Amino acid sequence: MKTTPDFKQGIPTTAQILRYLIRVLGLPIKGAVGYKDLPRLESGGLSPEKIMKVLEAVFDHLWSLGATGEANGSLDAVRDRFEGKDEEAKRWRYDAEGRPIFGRTEWLREFLEFLHRNDALRRAVGPAFVGRGAVFIWLRQFVIPFWAANLAEYYHVGIRWDRGMPGGRFWFLPQVSFSPAGASVHKTPVNLTLAWWQDILGRSLEHYADELCGKEAAPDAARRQIQRWLTEENPPGFDAIERWTRRDWNYDGAFTDDLFTPLAERWKRAREFLARKGMIADLSWQDKSPGLPGEEVVRSRTRGEPLELEIPPFAAHPFAAFFESPDPVAAGLPVIELLSRISERWSAPSRNELRLRLLLAGGVHRAWRDATELLGPNSVALQSNWFQSAYNHLLQAHREVERPDERAMAEWINRVAGDNPLAHGALIWVYSLPHWQRLPALMLHQLRSEGG
Repeated sequence: MKTTPDFKQGIPTTAQILRYLIRVLGLPIKGAVGYKDLPRLESGGLSPEKIMKVLEAVFDHLWSLGATGEANGSLDAVRDRFEGKDEEAKRWRYDAEGRPIFGRTEWLREFLEFLHRNDALRRAVGPAFVGRGAVFIWLRQFVIPFWAANLAEYYHVGIRWDRGMPGGRFWFLPQVSFSPAGASVHKTPVNLTLAWWQDILGRSLEHYADELCGKEAAPDAARRQIQRWLTEENPPGFDAIERWTRRDWNYDGAFTDDLFTPLAERWKRAREFLARKGMIADLSWQDKSPGLPGEEVVRSRTRGEPLELEIPPFAAHPFAAFFESPDPVAAGLPVIELLSRISERWSAPSRNELRLRLLLAGGVHRAWRDATELLGPNSVALQSNWFQSAYNHLLQAHREVERPDERAMAEWINRVAGDNPLAHGALIWVYSLPHWQRLPALMLHQLRSEGG
């Protein structure tokens, strides 16, 4: 594969990460930057200012071609943030209703922080940190903790960057089965994302064959192509996604709660909606999906109800209590909150939300394929499990820590993960500057002890 050599030598450079990101997402950004910029990016000869322009072009394509109306970040601003000069950069933007805003600017800011930290880490470990073992440790100790911590923080402060997606599983990661022969993917992120879209549309994707494949495609060929997208390792390309997200869709499978209707009627509508979706059932999902990544973590925190894979459960009330009660409103159950969660989960996506999810799903699918070629299927599945475990632990920390600033989060990790050196070393640096400064030495030690 063309994309894997960049990552065989240990920690990649900023230029290598951007080059890989463009390829793995399939972004046609040549018209958005200078005609010599991409060849220079390939050779590592771009200045920081030019690299910033390439990065902005990537994020323009992830959101929408053309203007976004948002201010751009800069590498200097990120450096100032780490040096304590720009306290304002640590704060979220909020809309008129007090909800945190998370869009292109925020994603760009987080990715710039990732690039800055990665570059500092690469320089600190030096040329001895090479080989497949180094890539594995880089992913485990740096990449996964960084993004797990950020996603946990987003959820804690109320940012639903994946609003409407199933909340009880990691839709952007492959679902993996384990057997004596090793790990194997049985559903890709593209399969999961298209199944979600089909559910929200309320009709089979084959009903939209002309829109998805073009009117010139023969009906049988279009049907086969749609089934390959839905069930095989065959993500749609950028041009197809661009075409799909430039038109309007009728979302007959979405749910909208009418706040001006009596509460009893609102609940009746929601209950009927969930019944049509198969969410009121006797068989639990646990009986039907053995061997999925993170299953033990999920089992320990859930009751095994189908709806738990879609929306967050209530600590004090099983979903069955709502469905079995003749009048859950009179019974004092939190019906209004449940209606809010149902409305959010089965909300119609915007064009940009659909676009970003389809591109991200395809990118993760290709990156997983490349990582499997480089590290092997079992190693990649272990990294996926580790991401889910790290995210769940850090989300739990946000729930338990009264004021989850960096010091409090570090103390929580010391208390909960102190007897697990591997997990402790991977998570603590996110919230502790001294541990961040010691991370390069820790990774070099792990490379020597684990056999690079």
